[in-house]
Amino acid sequence: MRRNISDLLDAYRDEETDLDTPTPLSPAHIKELTMEKLKKAPRRVQKRSRALPARVLLIAAAVALACCATVCAIAFSLRESARADIGVSADDPIPEWSEYEGISPTEEAAGEDTAALLGTMCSGDWLCVYLEASPVQPEVAELLASGGPEYEWDLCGLSLNRASLNMEQVDYDPQTLTALVRVTIQSEELEALEQVELSLELTHNLKPWREFGSILIPLTQSQQLTCPADILITNTQAHYEEAWGLRPEKPAMPAYTLEGAITQFSICAGYLELKLEAPDIEEWIAVSGADQIEVEGPDVAPPEMDFKAMFLSSLYHNSWSVSVNQLMESAVLNYKDGTQVLIDQLPRTFAGKWLSEGDGIYRFTPTQAFDLRAVKSITVGGTEYSFPELEELPALSEN
Repeated sequence: MRRNISDLLDAYRDEETDLDTPTPLSPAHIKELTMEKLKKAPRRVQKRSRALPARVLLIAAAVALACCATVCAIAFSLRESARADIGVSADDPIPEWSEYEGISPTEEAAGEDTAALLGTMCSGDWLCVYLEASPVQPEVAELLASGGPEYEWDLCGLSLNRASLNMEQVDYDPQTLTALVRVTIQSEELEALEQVELSLELTHNLKPWREFGSILIPLTQSQQLTCPADILITNTQAHYEEAWGLRPEKPAMPAYTLEGAITQFSICAGYLELKLEAPDIEEWIAVSGADQIEVEGPDVAPPEMDFKAMFLSSLYHNSWSVSVNQLMESAVLNYKDGTQVLIDQLPRTFAGKWLSEGDGIYRFTPTQAFDLRAVKSITVGGTEYSFPELEELPALSEN
């Protein structure tokens, strides 16, 4: 039972207090004073009754503000993660970066499988898309983040004929059960299109499990800076042997040296490229002795497929890739503010560094975007090759 401390004094009488002393006031005076107090009492009560709702409203406003701040923090956490992942700032993003609404509160409240566009970076034939997908349960999100094969993000529809794709979950908000998925697409078709449509799905044990709907991706403009170069590059027996790697039955490889040249560097927000002019595959086969290699194809194959020619072509490009990667190990990207970065040490999207794109083009793809406004030049072998000044992009269409 709860008691107030004042209750303990109800039966207590202070022996030193004289309660028998008569009051000097007459009964009429006492009544007059009492009536005056009664007249004043309602005013004090009314004033207090008005003050109470004001305090309640103040507390309610504070609680509402805190809740609003929490909702905003949740809403912007994945957006901030997307910016950090691609390497752009909220205050001064690169022109190639565009942001979109993401999943609306109405869609989120519905609880249905939903995907929405949060951000994109367009860069030539390279497109990086950030999607929000919800709802995704925490245990599934954890398995997706670990990169295991049980659950994987995939595309069940893409309005491109030929493209290379890569999908990865980069963040997760457990409060809204929303996953942030990065989709990278490389296709020459992108440069001629204004938009591309894709459908995101979640697979379970390599089988389609849940579809999150179709999304239309606007393709915005991008720029590329190009500068000429003249750098000697060689291809030797050592490069050939490294390209052969651990394959069994290594053939006899004579000592040889072929010379080529890097004639151009190009940079855009999504990648850095170089142009290699090298002796053709016939000359390489003749000096390297690669024609002696015996290649056996599968038992069942179209007769028009020349597996030996395909293998030698791959070996030719791989040996020159070794030459390019060794030459570019010490290459440095210079910025206008005087800072430098060793390209070889930049985090990259693929396991390889400078990868062949065909036609003598080799590409380095970082995980974070280049800011062309800040780039000055590239230094290779102690020689600096300067990029031109960036021209201002025409006004982009409203997203």
